[in-house]
Amino acid sequence: NGVKCDHLLFSKSGVDFQVWVTDGGPPLPIKYVVTDTGTPELLSITTFMSDWNVAPAVADSQFNFVPPQGTKAISFMK
Repeated sequence: NGVKCDHLLFSKSGVDFQVWVTDGGPPLPIKYVVTDTGTPELLSITTFMSDWNVAPAVADSQFNFVPPQGTKAISFMK
């Protein structure tokens, strides 16, 4: 998409993982490709990302858990 990137490839038995990272400004991932090299078909999943918001306005209250009515906490470990 006209964005200059660095291309990185990581490989281990059974899988290749590729990532394209922007070459100017903040180093943001633009594309991922994961390939299953353990199969003859070399199945791959490709993900493209764009329009990064690296300074989102998110209120702390969005991360407060409010349990549904009628629920109660249980102790798992002391």
